[in-house]
Amino acid sequence: MYDEDVPYWLAQASEPDTQAQVLLDMLESDADGARLTAAKYLVGYPQDEVETALAHTALEDPELAVQDTAAVSLGQMGNGKGISLLVDTVSDKQSVHRARGLHALALIQDVAPDQLAGVAGPTRRQATLELARIRFWRNWPRIRAVTAAGAIGGALGFGLGLTPPITLHALALLAGRGSMLDMVFIAPLLAVFGLLAGAVMALGISAGESLLSKRPGVGRITGSSLLGGLGFAIILSPLAIVDPVGLPGDVWKIVGGGLFGLLIAPGITVPAAITPRRAAALAGGAVGGALGMVIWGALGYKPFQLGTVPAPVLLVSGGLVGLIIAFSIAWAEARWPVKGEARREGEADGLAT
Repeated sequence: MYDEDVPYWLAQASEPDTQAQVLLDMLESDADGARLTAAKYLVGYPQDEVETALAHTALEDPELAVQDTAAVSLGQMGNGKGISLLVDTVSDKQSVHRARGLHALALIQDVAPDQLAGVAGPTRRQATLELARIRFWRNWPRIRAVTAAGAIGGALGFGLGLTPPITLHALALLAGRGSMLDMVFIAPLLAVFGLLAGAVMALGISAGESLLSKRPGVGRITGSSLLGGLGFAIILSPLAIVDPVGLPGDVWKIVGGGLFGLLIAPGITVPAAITPRRAAALAGGAVGGALGMVIWGALGYKPFQLGTVPAPVLLVSGGLVGLIIAFSIAWAEARWPVKGEARREGEADGLAT
């Protein structure tokens, strides 16, 4: 293990310049693990020569983990010379290392945003977009798992929660020519809508939290509200206009479907600061679902109108939808934690052994 004895043998060299030179020599080693260790420890020697060496390593080292570690060390040093070299590389459209330089600047922005404060706007914006891409793929296993869990929760929630009031409404329209057995046919159809709606909402929560990892609460609320509200409105629009009443009324019914999702989403995400978080999210999802269903009915969707369906059925049905979606998302989140900065999470430490 290359880094186990580093503090010991660095202590044998009393002069910082000597220690830095030993690590710089190590940065030229043929062993990937040795270069990775050097890139990690050179962060303690903020010298121009060190920054230049780290910048070249971030751009040219054949091992991605070494490149990333060098970039993170540059960001944590804060002198600026190495960062200037990276900016010059990104600005040179003919450079073969341009994409790698942009990736390094994004990692620096991840660990030390202030380091890019003086960088020109276009380059900084490119680095920000690259950082969003890095954070998304860094958390892709979590995003995928949470999205899948949301899809399952949406299918179960819609199948179990929306089927009773819609069946009751259908029976009223059929004037006794149907039966509660019709739920067997209605539930699978609603489950398909729920699968899509739950997946979109969960994607908004997990992706928003990953992209705004510095402020995950804001990311969860923003992502879930945008994708939850918009996704529910689009996905549920066929249900909303299955009984058309004209343009203004149909639009309001579509808006009601969006508000249904918009109320479930913050119900799940806003209580994130409340302890216990999971219980608060379950309660918030249930309350948001119940209110959302009542509002959807008030905006013209007849199966959810209080005069059509008993209030207890309506509230329980909506609450069940929100509760099941919240539970499925919370279950997945507990098993796949968010990954933050590369250095803090040890993302680039894979070669140290």
